[in-house]
Amino acid sequence: VRLYLIPGSATDRRMFAPQLEAFSSLGIPEWLPPNDLKEPLQSYARRLAERIDTSKPFLLGGVSLGGMIAQEMALV
Repeated sequence: VRLYLIPGSATDRRMFAPQLEAFSSLGIPEWLPPNDLKEPLQSYARRLAERIDTSKPFLLGGVSLGGMIAQEMALV
């Protein structure tokens, strides 16, 4: 099972350094630039979800804003 973690705002994959060492199959999608300054969270989450391999079982989580985005991604 692949684990995907979404970092919070103003952070990146470095936030999950200990998790990267512990989980060899950890995936951390890179932040995407917003389509515009008023892009809805649901739209952003949908675009970020396209970067996840859903053909195999996976777990999805996040921290702060990343957690909210992960919840929206789970609905896609």
